Amino acid sequence: MLIDVSIIIVNYNTKHLLKKCIDSIKLHVKGVTYEIIVVDNASQDSSSDMVLSLFPEVRLIQNKTNAGFGSANNIGVRPAGGKYIFLFNSDAVLISDTVSSLFNFLETNHQCAMAGPRVLLPDMSRQSRICGDLPTMIKIFNDSMFLSSLFPHISFFSGINTENFSTKVTSLGWISGVCMLIRKNVFESVGGFDENIFLYSEDMDLCRRIKDKGWEIIHIDDFPIVHKCGGSAKTDAAIIRNSLLQQKYFLRMLADMFGPFQMVLIRAIIFKGLVLRVLTGAAMKFFKPVKLFKP
Repeated sequence: MLIDVSIIIVNYNTKHLLKKCIDSIKLHVKGVTYEIIVVDNASQDSSSDMVLSLFPEVRLIQNKTNAGFGSANNIGVRPAGGKYIFLFNSDAVLISDTVSSLFNFLETNHQCAMAGPRVLLPDMSRQSRICGDLPTMIKIFNDSMFLSSLFPHISFFSGINTENFSTKVTSLGWISGVCMLIRKNVFESVGGFDENIFLYSEDMDLCRRIKDKGWEIIHIDDFPIVHKCGGSAKTDAAIIRNSLLQQKYFLRMLADMFGPFQMVLIRAIIFKGLVLRVLTGAAMKFFKPVKLFKP
């Protein structure tokens, strides 16, 4: 029997966050039939034991090695029985029935392949960089040179990320893999995530290939979920490593979009942007503000 939604959660050493994630699903999802599939990427923190003990109804897939985010999601989707796939980070929680709300939207908007909600941080402020336009040369330049940050309300200087929403429902180039509902048949038609992308940019790349098929991708500025960023990155070294991975796989995705000559220009732009960021950071530390008057 076909169910409405298969909820796929990829886990890597986030045992306690994973428990909260599953608890929130069981508490809030009421309006659809669903299953939960957890794909554990060879965690060393007894995550799998916790799932087996506390959530016997959850389908658990235990990878022998860390397959990466995109590959693990592909593994979780293969046995999924849902009409839709709800991809959800293990370090996120539902605070309402977001799954049913997105399901109802896609059921009545047949031109849309996927939809994602508003994403909040634990302090309930809006998380940035969770959706936007697909990369172009000018958008990469604007982001690298800070122009999109300096002139956020001028469309000519817009970058890849979208922060301001004039309408509740916005058709965009990509939405974040933190939380997205996708038609399973569309996901399968494009081959799922690119398994050559281990971590980061895999969501943007998936959206790009779905857009190429003529589908719409929607951000709905409602139905919020709460996301604890970097739940599996607990040390400074892990954060730095993840930043380097993000840069590496972003360039890997761009190589599929642009020709060799364009990639030379893009690499030069991004490198100059990195140098600019380093110099700006150093200057801010060196020129500390001086208090002229004591309080």
